[in-house]
Amino acid sequence: MIKLSELLLDVDLDTLEYISENIVYNPNTPYKVDDNQKTIPFEIGEYKFKITIKLYDCEGDGKKVASVKFILLNNPREPKREDYDDMVSYQNALTKSRIGLTGTGNAFEIFNKVNSITFDYCIKNDVTYIHFTAEEPKRQKIYRKILSKLLTQYKIPCQSLNYNPDNNQKIDDNKEFWLKKIG
Repeated sequence: MIKLSELLLDVDLDTLEYISENIVYNPNTPYKVDDNQKTIPFEIGEYKFKITIKLYDCEGDGKKVASVKFILLNNPREPKREDYDDMVSYQNALTKSRIGLTGTGNAFEIFNKVNSITFDYCIKNDVTYIHFTAEEPKRQKIYRKILSKLLTQYKIPCQSLNYNPDNNQKIDDNKEFWLKKIG
């Protein structure tokens, strides 16, 4: 099994193509939303994950926005509090261990499930905009390639935006991703 963390060591065009070829969209992926309609837990093997979707109205046009975050809940390599001098350093390391490269194995299965659940949830709940971020430059390149494939090959009814619809400002960095539902 190839780990995404190994592929991220050198993200070139061939690697991006390989990654995007292994990403699929399955709108029939089963999932259950929690009672508050805010989190979608799922498991892959022994690992527990959570997609958090914060819904709010867009400032610019009052349409619904889904701000999406995805975390690993039980990383076996999660940092220990006693290894850090202060709480801030520990909290930063803990957050990174849950959202960064976790090394848990089948990244393609995880990406496929996160993408399928997120798009399905947003389409079914009449969300106009989907928003998420990526901190690492290599991950930003991969996300852009994955989105391009998902939107074209699987004809997901969304388009990428180069501006933030909340404030109509152009997105100046590659960290922020906005999609708008079409049709």
